[in-house]
Amino acid sequence: LACFITILMISPGFGLISCVLIIILYFFIRKLKTTTSWDDFRYSLLLFIAKSSIYKLNQLIASPKTWRPNLLVFIGDPLLRVHLTQFSCDLTHKKGFLTFASIVADATFQAYENKKIHLFLEKKQIPGLVKVKAAPSLLEGMRSLIENMGFGTLSPNTIVLGASEKQEKAALLSELIIQIHRSKLNLVLIKESSLQTPPEYKTVHLWWGAKNRVNSELMIIFSHMLKKSS
Repeated sequence: LACFITILMISPGFGLISCVLIIILYFFIRKLKTTTSWDDFRYSLLLFIAKSSIYKLNQLIASPKTWRPNLLVFIGDPLLRVHLTQFSCDLTHKKGFLTFASIVADATFQAYENKKIHLFLEKKQIPGLVKVKAAPSLLEGMRSLIENMGFGTLSPNTIVLGASEKQEKAALLSELIIQIHRSKLNLVLIKESSLQTPPEYKTVHLWWGAKNRVNSELMIIFSHMLKKSS
């Protein structure tokens, strides 16, 4: 619109002639129904912006005030862990990063599992990335993602797990807690029954030691996000 106004200001006559010629050219090309093999330029442009931003972020010093949750959520079958996906979304409020991960035993199931989680997130209107990894065992696959997921400062800083009460899952959960602690990442354990608390008892308690407050920004931001969530 600004260009069109500028053209009329410079030369109304030639401006109108140019617009008419452009419209005629447009309908002529449209009538030909020509097909092109051009790729979508947006992908290359966004990739360039993402690369530049990641490199720039690695050169800057992070501040607690600019800290944002970057969650790696292990959901497995999303239909069985709806509470996990919704709670994770409430923690970020679309201001952080969400990656939903699932481990499959065979690589042939990766595409199917990926599509299933994408469709689930689309239906629930939850923005997030999806990572499906094939591994010989659940523990090995989860360990691999915890260690290697992300790019530079955009790597997950918080792992979200479902707190299972099944005895057979106790050893797996213990191994993962040790791994996450060694990796110096935050850990959020979500127990499904804890989300069924009556509204009048929904109070957020913050706890940290006098000498060890390295995760204070996580707890303060999480409590703020949860208080804003319906």
